Amino acid sequence: ESYCSFKVAKLLKEKGFGDYMNHYIMRNNGDGTADILNTCTHQMACAWLREKGVYIEIGIVITTDDKVYYHANVGTITNAWKLVDEWNDSYENSVENALKYTLENLI
Repeated sequence: ESYCSFKVAKLLKEKGFGDYMNHYIMRNNGDGTADILNTCTHQMACAWLREKGVYIEIGIVITTDDKVYYHANVGTITNAWKLVDEWNDSYENSVENALKYTLENLI
């Protein structure tokens, strides 16, 4: 399972998501201290966003030389979909980027 990064976990907490945090993530501050924050899986964060009417769609592109890339679209029922991440070689990174965009701009 893929867990949300420290940045996304912090945004989730700020936006009111907290009941389902089931994992801890640490960020080293570089001065001998660290911040620790609860986090959750990408799937749990996406499910919470769907409850709020925001949807994340991850698409796939396979090039003629068989390289696989992912792109992320974010949308709501009332707004057009927006491409927020493209040509990413990692599905998990596309989800992470879409979560970050959504939490910073739509919630």
